[in-house]
Amino acid sequence: MWCEPCVAHWSQSMRELEQNMPANEIVVSVLGICYNHAKTLRRALDSVVCQQTSFAFELLVHDDASTDGSADVIREYAERYPAIVRPFLESENQYGKGRSVITEMSAQARGRYVALLETDDCWCDSSKLERQVHALDEHPECAFSVHDVLARRPGDSNPHAMFPPVPVDEGILGADGWLRRELYEGRWMFQISCMLTRRDYVDEYLKLAPTGFPSRFYLVGDQPMQLFFLSKGPAWYIARPMSCYTEDSGGFMSRLSRDPVFSVRVHQGYRAGLQAFDEYSEGRYTTYVQRAILRREFFEDLVLHHYAALFSPRYKPVLEEYGVAQRLKWNVLSGAKTMLRHRGTGSDDVASQHTSLV
Repeated sequence: MWCEPCVAHWSQSMRELEQNMPANEIVVSVLGICYNHAKTLRRALDSVVCQQTSFAFELLVHDDASTDGSADVIREYAERYPAIVRPFLESENQYGKGRSVITEMSAQARGRYVALLETDDCWCDSSKLERQVHALDEHPECAFSVHDVLARRPGDSNPHAMFPPVPVDEGILGADGWLRRELYEGRWMFQISCMLTRRDYVDEYLKLAPTGFPSRFYLVGDQPMQLFFLSKGPAWYIARPMSCYTEDSGGFMSRLSRDPVFSVRVHQGYRAGLQAFDEYSEGRYTTYVQRAILRREFFEDLVLHHYAALFSPRYKPVLEEYGVAQRLKWNVLSGAKTMLRHRGTGSDDVASQHTSLV
């Protein structure tokens, strides 16, 4: 099961879907983020415009000066579906200038709910928006809605994992249950493609994000956004896979695995952001937050090949999260580095041969 199930059950052409879309107010604004995603872009756009809804929605797609023809694909869809697709095309890359394209798109959005989609991912259920809007309409105490996400590696036709990685009861998912699993246990609960959020909370987050919320420390956007929404109210969880996430598609995650300096910056950003969230939430989740901070410090030592440090007493709770075989490998590498250091040989030569461990 990948993104094809949505396509296989279309009983109308996309043109008919657009023509039959209710002509009333826009209920959902989908913010699509694209940079050099030409290979997956059509799949992503199709998965949005195919949505079967009882309300009107729009798709705002931002292309950040891609060099692979992505902008041409977006123009094509804007011409084909003018009532749905609104293009935001840059001639110069804005990410490198530090501009928040989501903030600028959100200011132009017309829906009372907002969904996000990076265009190397896609949705795989044509009822996704209908189900999530219904859930939030029925449960005003919830700040946002999430659902299961399938994960696959580039080139694979079938998923190999799912978010959340642990069983969760369908319905209201509060901050304590979510953060215990994500921060204390170290489990990545939900990926950004599954989120539908009330517009007011998105606007509030984007105003606070640059200076007034822990997000200013992060180099990645999923977690601080989720932390903020959880501070506003619980999520409504739908136990149904309705989006698909592509792991390591050549962007952030690829750089994280091959660039140790960047990786350390990311982990330091997580630590600073989590500490700031602990203060923002007045210590309500400090046990979970401090374990997550400790885990990020562990990751930093791992990235820097400080293998001996991994076995310090303070890291014991984190080290126990790994299997015996992995711990044995790190122990062997620690001994090898010590031996080479005594011989006067560059110990990083050994570490560089085991980057897969990082």
